[in-house]
Amino acid sequence: MADAIARALQNLPALLDVVVTPEAASSDAKSGLAWVPDLQALGAWDEAEARWRAQQV
Repeated sequence: MADAIARALQNLPALLDVVVTPEAASSDAKSGLAWVPDLQALGAWDEAEARWRAQQV
């Protein structure tokens, strides 16, 4: 896991999908997908990605 974290930090933005327990509560237990609200606020993510992209130019 340490290697995955190091690679993620070198390739921002990044997402690590980590299973922490087979007993995790999920609304979609068969596929392991967690429920995400329809109106989830994404403004903070969009702003962080825009700042990151501006630095890459």
